[in-house]
Formats: sequence, C-alpha cells, structure tokens
Amino acid sequence: MQNNEAYIFDEIWGELSRAKVDSKHSFRYPVLSTVSADNWPEARILVLRDAIKSTSRLIFYTDSRSPKVEQIRKNRHAILVFYNNKKKVQLRIKGLVNTLQSSQKHQNYFNNIVQTELKDYRSTQPPGTVKTSEEISYLSKEVAKDNFCVIEFEAIDIDYLQLSRDEHKRINFKYEKDRWVSEEIVP
Repeated sequence: MQNNEAYIFDEIWGELSRAKVDSKHSFRYPVLSTVSADNWPEARILVLRDAIKSTSRLIFYTDSRSPKVEQIRKNRHAILVFYNNKKKVQLRIKGLVNTLQSSQKHQNYFNNIVQTELKDYRSTQPPGTVKTSEEISYLSKEVAKDNFCVIEFEAIDIDYLQLSRDEHKRINFKYEKDRWVSEEIVP
C-alpha cells in the first residue's frame, strides 16, 4: 500500500473502533446484507459491538432464532454498508460470516452484555413472529444465553469512497495472501 492508502486504511479501522463505543458515531449502525433461502437480498441495520483490526473482524449480536442466522449458515458471503454523513465517507465491506454459540468467545461477549440488553434475547417467540397478544413474555437469563448469538464478520474486501465537491476518491482494499493490498479506482 502507498503511504496515503495505508493512512486511509488505518483511519477506517480507527473510525470502526470508535464506533463500537460511541452510540452517536455513524459507523455504529451499518446495514448487513445477506441472501434469503429463496434468493432474495435481505438487509437490516445492526449495532457494531467490536472492531478488531489485527484479525479484520467485526462483531455483532443477534438472536439465534433470527432468520439472518439461518441465512448466514447457508451462505457465509455478506456485505456491510457504512456511511458517515459528516465526513461523506461510504464503506462497503465484503466478508465471510460465522455465527458463534457455545464457545469461549460467545461466553465472553455474553458476559459483557448490560442487563437492559438481555431482554432482546429472552422473548418466548422468535424475531419476526406474528404477535399473538399485546405483551411479549420473557424467559430467564439462561434462556437469553441460549438465544444470544455472536455474528463474526471477517472482512476480505473494503471499498472506500470519499465524496467531495472537488473530486471523489475511491480505494479498494483486498485481503490477499495474508496481507491487505490496495488500489485507487475510479469513483
């Protein structure tokens, strides 16, 4: 990578690292796109929970009963889209996705969930189920642990686009042969 491209690559991961702790950061809420069983694109907003530059991993949480978990298990290819309106930066990150349950990593992430977030994984009915009553009933914390799932997204391609009145800038970063390579491309 050239110096300018290496600087931008470091900035990307710096912004992602800030977003995992700053709920107001625009990279905190990317769109994850997968493919459904009937080959339709599916997209939804997730909350970025961790960004690990050394392994090119992004971490998200979900309910294991969510349709996206089954989609990921059938097709590990996915894309994330981030947009920072203030800086006019778009990131499209292609990657391979895994779901983690019943592992030490899963346990570590579960242990760090704040109490108010546990209810997201304790409902008696899976996400997307038609509500049968006004109130949703909740189960124990142990059930929440069973329903809690970590999505581990391994970045393999980052498309960086910086919009500008003067001139847009676009750089593609690809992970090849154990290292990131980059090239500037036409916006």
